[in-house]
Amino acid sequence: MTNSIKREILSALNDETKKVISKLQQTNNLIKQLSDEKKTLEQYLKDNVNNHEIVDLDSDLKIKIYDLTSKDSIVLDYDKIITDYKVDTKKYETIKKGTTSTRITWSGADK
Repeated sequence: MTNSIKREILSALNDETKKVISKLQQTNNLIKQLSDEKKTLEQYLKDNVNNHEIVDLDSDLKIKIYDLTSKDSIVLDYDKIITDYKVDTKKYETIKKGTTSTRITWSGADK
């Protein structure tokens, strides 16, 4: 009787351990994905917006960027950039102009 109780307890602990390990793996995968997306976004900005400052990241994952060179505010669709601007081994594919950003004339004060 005691051995069967021990087996049940060990089995339950083993199941819980597997669940925890699975959650940790999911978390690690998410961290890696976010890190990759951050690198992709940074590369997009480097390639497409020479002198920029990220102004805001709203809840819809739209990124407002103030282009210090042209004095324009650019609204980028983060999800679309990540989808369209994929890393291809060591080079980056060119993003399709006009489909991922909307250019808005900047009417604010100069920085």
